[in-house]
Amino acid sequence: MLPLLKRLVRAIRTKPKFIVRYLAVMVVCGLGVKVYNSSGQGPVFYVEFVKRHPDDIQHGELTFVKDDQLENMKMETKTRPYENHVKTTEIPPLTTKSRQTTKTPHPTTKLKPPNVNQRTTQPQRPKNVPHPPMKQLTQAPNKTPPPAKTDADVWESMSSRRKLVEQTCARGVGVLREPVINHTLVSRMHHFIYCPVEKTASTFWRRFLYQLEFTDPMQSPFDVSVKTAYDAMTLHRLQVFEKKSRLQLLLDLSTKLLFVRDPYSRIFSAYVDKLLAPNPVFWETWGVPSVRLYRNNCGSSCGDDVTFSEFVSYTLDHEWGYEPHVMPIFRLCSPCWVNYTIVGKMETFRRDTRHLLTYLQLNESRLGLERLHDDVVRDAVEDSVNDAMSEAWLNSSLKCTDKIGVAKRIWRKLQIRGLISWRRNFDLDPKYVETMQGEDYINILKQSLGASTDVQELALQKEQAKLEAFSTLTHGQISKLQEIYMPDFKLFGYDEETLVDQLKNIQNTNALDWTKSWDMEKVISKNR
Repeated sequence: MLPLLKRLVRAIRTKPKFIVRYLAVMVVCGLGVKVYNSSGQGPVFYVEFVKRHPDDIQHGELTFVKDDQLENMKMETKTRPYENHVKTTEIPPLTTKSRQTTKTPHPTTKLKPPNVNQRTTQPQRPKNVPHPPMKQLTQAPNKTPPPAKTDADVWESMSSRRKLVEQTCARGVGVLREPVINHTLVSRMHHFIYCPVEKTASTFWRRFLYQLEFTDPMQSPFDVSVKTAYDAMTLHRLQVFEKKSRLQLLLDLSTKLLFVRDPYSRIFSAYVDKLLAPNPVFWETWGVPSVRLYRNNCGSSCGDDVTFSEFVSYTLDHEWGYEPHVMPIFRLCSPCWVNYTIVGKMETFRRDTRHLLTYLQLNESRLGLERLHDDVVRDAVEDSVNDAMSEAWLNSSLKCTDKIGVAKRIWRKLQIRGLISWRRNFDLDPKYVETMQGEDYINILKQSLGASTDVQELALQKEQAKLEAFSTLTHGQISKLQEIYMPDFKLFGYDEETLVDQLKNIQNTNALDWTKSWDMEKVISKNR
């Protein structure tokens, strides 16, 4: 028990807020310690000691769990004996003891920017080998399950993507001085690491990680609310806190996921979602400074009328280096340091997601992958309306526009995303809109979604909106965009010149002007 008390004292010293906030009345029972507040109610947090090896107490770890996290983490507040406790926050020990049946090779003590010869290579796919049961993180999982013959092209495509990253990094493109992992998320129980990249389905993957970590059996990510998922991502157990050799070991033994997107599309998506759509938070943080810095007569604009050109100028001069929605992916996720197992792309989202499930040994039907498109569409509508028409946001938005303007912006956002056809104009009665509730508008939008069935035309209007936005930029702005995001273009196989060539004969259809009807007739006729 003496080693336990020493570790407990050391842990509390590093967390002084517990001493300030609580009168610690510790009840030591078995291998757990409960800490109550001064009123005797609680426990306000639960200190748990788990022996990694039954005959070696030196391999134990202390875990602090706040009271409001106990239910989500599916942990009982009562003290349980070691034999009946399933530990869900295992982290690897610093060294490997000789008593282990499988020895883990000693990791390198320092991460180095790998080149083609230094990077951790993917193991060969075993043939006719059954999947082993889930192991602790001190043992490497079966990282490459045997693929089906029909998935051979997927494996080849993923291998090509990893090889392209390796070759690009070997030329010195996108190599940082040290890895950036301060926002990377991990499920140690499932040997899974995810680097969030905003505007590349990061909300979906945060929900995915929540379900992976906190539900058994795992359910669809869309069954988790956005707020619940984002709140859970702040838990200590999901953060990567390992350093040096332990970090290297964690990376070596995990399936690592990175989803990427064409830089042009990612920047345009940030503008549509945060500025064209009703979003008073980003109107103030992005819109107002963009207008004041890059408009001659800004007047009293509250940022709701910021143009794409003004937004890009502000991004290039101020935001790209630290704002995660527009920061280059190579700066966010350090692909030249971390050898990602899966380099997924938004263009092949469903296929790449299915490929990831083979690594994690998850069932597609349980996650509802067959209804992925319907879930994405439904979630896009509900998320757009519930946020914009919530009491707090609506009151803030009404300082800049009226309720009809809020509704029209939501409509145009969904049209630009290729969910509602450009042929369906916003024609709601203004008097009805003034009394319309969020649930009513969601039902109206879903009816329009059901009537928008021409997939090719929806994809064309989505691309047209992006081209019209970039046609408003100067040659200097586009050149600077290419310079800043050049590592992303090269690392992930995107062509920076394709969009520039498409801008030569672009027609204006009022795609970005939500106050006018969207007229795509000439563009449709030209492409028939």
